[in-house]
Amino acid sequence: MPWFGLTLIGHVGHLNVTGKLDLNVPSSQNSINEDDPDYTDYKIGISKSFKVASSEGWNAGLYYVGASDTGYWSGRAFGGASFNGSSDTKDLSDNRWVATIGRTF
Repeated sequence: MPWFGLTLIGHVGHLNVTGKLDLNVPSSQNSINEDDPDYTDYKIGISKSFKVASSEGWNAGLYYVGASDTGYWSGRAFGGASFNGSSDTKDLSDNRWVATIGRTF
């Protein structure tokens, strides 16, 4: 039974990549010695369903998410730069708070 209409959400997952990186790349392209993109991720939070006027199907949530990886997906390695198409990098394994609002119909 939800408490104040809130629902507790939890998730743990693991990404196991079969292939590994070729570390024979020139050192200028390999800023860290990390060849294993495997990681475990997690999410814990709360969500609440609600109506807006007579429109049902709305949901809001607040979650804390993160991952165990500190190498491949970090801002200083391959994974952190490969998704944004520029030389800027992001640490894709940083822990962070995520707020959502959505509607199913």
